[in-house]
Amino acid sequence: MRSELKVAFLTSTDPTDKTAWSGIHYQMFKALKEQRIQITAIGPVWDKLPRAIIYILDKISRALFKKRYNKAQNLILSFWYAFFFKLKLKINKFDLIFVPVGSTQIAFLNTELPIYYYGDTSFSQINGYYPEFSNLISFSNWESEYIENKSLNKTHVRIYASEWAANHVINHYKMPKDKTFVVPFGANINDHIPIFNSAKLKDPICRLLFLGVDWKRKGGDIAYDTLVHLNNKGIETELTVVGCTPPVEHPKMLIIPFLNKNNTSDYQKFSLIFKQTHFLLMPTRAECAGIIYGEASAFYVPSLATNTGGVSSVIENGVNGFMLDFEAKAESYSAIIEKYFLDKDRYRTFALNAHKKYKNELNWEHWAKKIINIIEDTLKK
Repeated sequence: MRSELKVAFLTSTDPTDKTAWSGIHYQMFKALKEQRIQITAIGPVWDKLPRAIIYILDKISRALFKKRYNKAQNLILSFWYAFFFKLKLKINKFDLIFVPVGSTQIAFLNTELPIYYYGDTSFSQINGYYPEFSNLISFSNWESEYIENKSLNKTHVRIYASEWAANHVINHYKMPKDKTFVVPFGANINDHIPIFNSAKLKDPICRLLFLGVDWKRKGGDIAYDTLVHLNNKGIETELTVVGCTPPVEHPKMLIIPFLNKNNTSDYQKFSLIFKQTHFLLMPTRAECAGIIYGEASAFYVPSLATNTGGVSSVIENGVNGFMLDFEAKAESYSAIIEKYFLDKDRYRTFALNAHKKYKNELNWEHWAKKIINIIEDTLKK
């Protein structure tokens, strides 16, 4: 059956573009293609005109009402996509449509084909959870929820990156439990699997990594306080910050405002940083999935994060990291770091187990196999 499956991969972006949606669409499309199915990309869709209109609406809403307008989920984009995807679906005969994070793309799409939807959250869950989906004007709240509900009711099967996201659509949108599944994201690294850097076991400096564009949402203040606390305790520690410019400074903090993993030179820097890192420190305030934790595991780096959102579907306590309570402060993060950093044998086991979790669960090949198995088990039901 597998080789006979004809799948339409529906995205508004170009899934052969490594920069689209942080490379996630590219990795998904590539991984599914490697499962020997007949998969066709029916994106991208040109959408500069509707996006320009939406940009203006957001500006007006902010100026007049001090409220945001949801630029990702709205009727303008949704009707636009429905028109063009209906045309694109006529280019070939398909058995099903696979839609990664595309409620806006399918809400008004008229098709008889079964839709398999993959996501990491839904509107009512992220509304008020992420800053960019907070303080929306009331009409934007209404149309976003309308689009989410309408798109979910068009799907044959729903697959989510975490139990957190899946349970929400089951409970809030009343989606059937037997047609809702969980398959975590893979790690966005290249095909070369790293080897363990045993030299860092002899490194007298504890090297921490904070990686993200949003210092506040990712818990940067707690990461900074942890750096200060460890050094005050006499444990020489350095914190590398990648992806943003923090509002604070410290002589033991290295700042790299931007790295493009699609650039060979930048990816080599990214890889080298991870190989030298002892812990990924991300005390995030809000997180839907957290692909970065899988990437850390691939590089033998345990993660320290907050038990929030979908993090628990990626981090397994004591295996590839630890999740701390939302209220946890620098002292709690420091205690775990000290315990493992000072015991080299304990740390080595921790690092090797993190990589094992990546190889067994947190890679795109495993993700694609799980997706295909779900399709084969549910397509005729």
